[in-house]
Amino acid sequence: MKKILAITTALLVVLFLLGTATNPSYAEYKEWFKANLYKEANASTELEKSVTGFIADIVSDAGVVRKDYKFYSLYKIETEDFNYKVIGIFDNFYVIKDEEKNQD
Repeated sequence: MKKILAITTALLVVLFLLGTATNPSYAEYKEWFKANLYKEANASTELEKSVTGFIADIVSDAGVVRKDYKFYSLYKIETEDFNYKVIGIFDNFYVIKDEEKNQD
């Protein structure tokens, strides 16, 4: 039993250290957000990419709230129209909530 506990503890410590070392930065999030907007907007020309990048910078600088939990980061944009949450962990980003709010 002690051996299983020791192995589990060691694995959790390694996992935590790995997560802490690979927690993506806010700058990495902004680049990921831009790349996703390029895809959604089908931006293929340099002009389209410039405009989309400009809009992405404005949105991410004005509306993104980052909570850094050392092991991972949570990025959140909430407006009157939608909620958007992304988790950044192990140098990757995963959308965990993307919904439009009801317009009554």
